[in-house]
Amino acid sequence: MTKAINLGCTDVNDYKQRGDYYSELGLNEKARNDYQKALLILKNPSSYSDYTDRAGIKEMLEDYKGAITDYTSAIELDTACKFCVRLYGLRAHCKAKIRDYVGALEDYTKNLQLNSSPSLETGEVYCNRGIVKLNMDNIKGACEDLRLASNMGYMRAFDLIKEHCR
Repeated sequence: MTKAINLGCTDVNDYKQRGDYYSELGLNEKARNDYQKALLILKNPSSYSDYTDRAGIKEMLEDYKGAITDYTSAIELDTACKFCVRLYGLRAHCKAKIRDYVGALEDYTKNLQLNSSPSLETGEVYCNRGIVKLNMDNIKGACEDLRLASNMGYMRAFDLIKEHCR
């Protein structure tokens, strides 16, 4: 990746992957620099995948509001709703990070409306929605979601049930 970048390559994935590598090594400043360069390349996204890539980078940089804006654009461009289940979950996560719990709850609920088949992934969404409900002091609703998550085998839900549900 570094060699390709040094040769003048402008592929956003090279910068993103090298940024991920630097991040794993704890070289956060180098990672941030590569993520910023990737954002410059994606300055004018044209497809939902471009917006999704840019949103993911913004999320890594803890620009959650910017990520929410890009995930929203990606959802709007994904007219066939091929990836919108995932996109609603990603946007919900960002909304929860900025304590927009109402927005996060809406997005997690939309995610579940689009894909409610029992799976570990769906269990994670129920767990995340349960955590949002805990943050909104809706203990009963949170425990219902956490129990659904645990029934789907999502292990984190078990600890949360022990801690918050009676």
